[in-house]
Amino acid sequence: MKISYLALLTLILSGACSDKKEASTQEEKKETVTLVDKDTSPENDTLETGFEEETLKLPSPLQIALLFQQSGMDFSEGYTLSKEHYNQVDHSEKNSLLCLGAYSADLAYNSLHQQENAAFETLDLINIISQDLGFATHLSTPERIERFEKNSHNIDSMAHLIADLEYDIEGYIRTNNEQKRSVIIFVGAWIETLELARRSFKDDGNTDVAFLIMEQQHISQDLLDLINHHDTTKDPSMSDLRPIVSDLKDKLSVFDLEGDELEISQADFDALLNSIEMAHQQIFAV
Repeated sequence: MKISYLALLTLILSGACSDKKEASTQEEKKETVTLVDKDTSPENDTLETGFEEETLKLPSPLQIALLFQQSGMDFSEGYTLSKEHYNQVDHSEKNSLLCLGAYSADLAYNSLHQQENAAFETLDLINIISQDLGFATHLSTPERIERFEKNSHNIDSMAHLIADLEYDIEGYIRTNNEQKRSVIIFVGAWIETLELARRSFKDDGNTDVAFLIMEQQHISQDLLDLINHHDTTKDPSMSDLRPIVSDLKDKLSVFDLEGDELEISQADFDALLNSIEMAHQQIFAV
């Protein structure tokens, strides 16, 4: 299994600096949220799962962050996983991989919103965790840091550099045939991105962000299939993640996103937001 981020570069070049999409109008209703359907589905990067007859596709963490940023999700300081979190949890492999995923999502969030100081602090954490996990030491070379510093004002360039960093991590995992690690990293990145989106929506009610949250239903199913596939030995690192991802899949599956105009139950959407908050608390509990 490998995660390929190469196809991501085409998406970045064509859209990283495009204008934010016009927000859909929201009809104020007590029991429903009305959303207008639109084509925001990305071309997913391929995650080769090892299944002989089926290839599941998942987008990269950066690709998901880019879509949310283009939907108009604003930056808010304090939304990301605290920089102290990694030092507050036990450094088991599962916790370290989940943190690596979360901070990768935060790096994309900070960089795409041109938060330079926060981005460099997060990059330092990614380097520390990668070294603790035994990943290749070239992740934290002076040359890479210099490239980030020189390009910190350019969203296109920063997106390329983040994709390059993710690709190097992927390369180490692929070379060492440690496919399960990729799944855990993705869980951490995906849950962190959903929590950023949830908090953003709670602040400003951006229905474009709400729509992208609901669009995660296909990812949740493929991710659950991956967890089940790699949990052949009843590994606790996978078994603990299954009910969390399964609950999110169940909450997402109630939304029918087909059609020209959508009318979504407020109660169902609130239940989804609550599940996202709970999942984040469970996965990143201190």
